[in-house]
Amino acid sequence: MAVYYNPGNPNISRLAADISPQDWITTIIGAIMAALSTFTLFWVLLYSRGASQTVAPLSLPDG
Repeated sequence: MAVYYNPGNPNISRLAADISPQDWITTIIGAIMAALSTFTLFWVLLYSRGASQTVAPLSLPDG
């Protein structure tokens, strides 16, 4: 079994130099979720400033 390490810092090492397909899928899903949440955040911040929100008057019964 080969051990891969950083010659400048031998404390950083690993047994495999490749990334498993499961790790790629997790990374891709995480990137998509981060992009969607960032898009949603900017969408809400951008369009909440332009829209004036009004509240309809409420009439309560006397008594």
